[in-house]
Order: sequence, then structure tokens, then C-alpha cells
Amino acid sequence: MTGLAIAFSGSLIDRADAVRGDPDKLAELTNWRARLLRLDGLAPVIAADGGLDWGTLADADPAADLVFLGLGPDGRAHFAAVDPKLTGKGSVAPPDPRLWQVMGLLSPSDLALYGAAKALVDWHARHGFCARCGQATRLAKGGWQPPSVTAGGLEGSGDS
Repeated sequence: MTGLAIAFSGSLIDRADAVRGDPDKLAELTNWRARLLRLDGLAPVIAADGGLDWGTLADADPAADLVFLGLGPDGRAHFAAVDPKLTGKGSVAPPDPRLWQVMGLLSPSDLALYGAAKALVDWHARHGFCARCGQATRLAKGGWQPPSVTAGGLEGSGDS
């Protein structure tokens, strides 16, 4: 073995599928203890220590949807916000070499967490409407599954 780490693996966050599937439990976790991953568009904001920068849910735009990233080792909920300014756009720009440089400096656990957050935020920013029925979607399972509002099912998942 070479000792190389596999990129985007090794997150210290428990994605907490049982919590994601319980809207009441998720609502309980959106409290003063929760952490919000600070993003500049889709790029991570880097803290002075070189890791990801975290704020509180009070830092989120009130119009933003929150995606649940999971529970930290201390039991606190971790979220990322879908910036309303990204809605309908997502990652339409060409790859940014500066972003790749920053990602190369992150610890494996921060890189894994950022990768999940970026994927969720970008997906929701670009998919505000159901591809099957055309109606607006809303977040479900903490942002990991978007059901159609009108169909009530999990369109595209085989459950509708």
C-alpha cells in the first residue's frame, strides 16, 4: 500500500439516516447548538486554522433551504444552506483551479464533508422542479431526497 487516502472519504460526521427521515427530530436539531458550513457560493470558506469555517444557523439567509449534513462527534447537527442566489444556476461555471487548490489543502475529513455539502447544495440549487411532473420540489430527508409536491411520492426513486 502507498498510504494514500481516498479523496472524499473519512468524514467524522454521522450522516444519521434515521434522523434525516424524521422531520420532528430534524426540527429539534435546528437550534442554537447547530453548526452551519459557511460557503461562498459553492466554494468553502476557509477558517484561519486552514479547515472549514463554521457559523450558526443565524448566519443563513432566511430564504435559504437547509440541508442536513449529519451529526458531529459531539452530537451537534451540521447543516449547509442552499443560497437562494444559486437557485436555477448551481455549478454552471467552468471548474475553478483555485477551488481545487483549496480542496487539496483540506484534511481528509473536511474534504469529505465539503464534498457531500457541495453535492447537495449544488443539486438543490439546480433542481427546484420535478423532472417528471414539473412542479416545485421541496427538501425531504434533510435534503437527501426531493419528493414532488403534487405527486406526493419520491419521484425518480421508484417509490412514486
